Amino acid sequence: MSFLAVDFGTTSTKSTLVDLETGIFSHLRRHAALPTSATVPGHHEVSLEAIRRRFDAICIDAWEAAPFDGIVLCSEMHGFALLHPATGMPLTEYVSWLDARALEIVDGTSTVDAVTDYLGDDRFRQLTGMRPRPGFPLLNLIHCGRTLDLPEQVVVLSLPGWLATGGQSPGASLPTLPPEHPTILAGMALYDVRAKVVAAQLLDVVQQLGGVSAHVGAPAAENTISGHWQGPDEAVP
Repeated sequence: MSFLAVDFGTTSTKSTLVDLETGIFSHLRRHAALPTSATVPGHHEVSLEAIRRRFDAICIDAWEAAPFDGIVLCSEMHGFALLHPATGMPLTEYVSWLDARALEIVDGTSTVDAVTDYLGDDRFRQLTGMRPRPGFPLLNLIHCGRTLDLPEQVVVLSLPGWLATGGQSPGASLPTLPPEHPTILAGMALYDVRAKVVAAQLLDVVQQLGGVSAHVGAPAAENTISGHWQGPDEAVP
């Protein structure tokens, strides 16, 4: 049994085929990170379609070398994209952890300060295990709510979550959102690291300060399949 492992990192995208029976790694590939498409200083966004095209190209290249049984995805932890819950259409590109928009002043205060004042530094750390800082998806998500014309409800996806949708509308039925790995949810600052659940209090902060109701995939259990890549011959988990 072999798997394709793909890592969308900050500086590069890496991939390799892994034979689980022999432990041999083969067909190693490395590509420079996709460039930002943002035109506003301090913003850092990557085209969702460019991400999908790169993923498809990596999968096809590896499949032609040796068909594989499954795909394991990894990405930088602090990033997200927003989709419309009814149509599945992107409302943003992929907003990476390099994006510092939460420092921008809106109505007299930055989003970083607004969240810290509303929730408190200690409570934020109790829930997330981290101190609030620019680049966290929670803060950039709230900032999007403060500055963009968004619908009342939005779907929040990680980079692996976006690829797991396979081009399908994840919002056609909210319970069908792809599950997210707990470490990804934690990196998005949307996860209660003690209770090991999506933090309702943090989603409430998004509602109160950002004016939107955010929906995110449930924490993935061990060995959960989050989606499929439609290969040349079959759908690959």
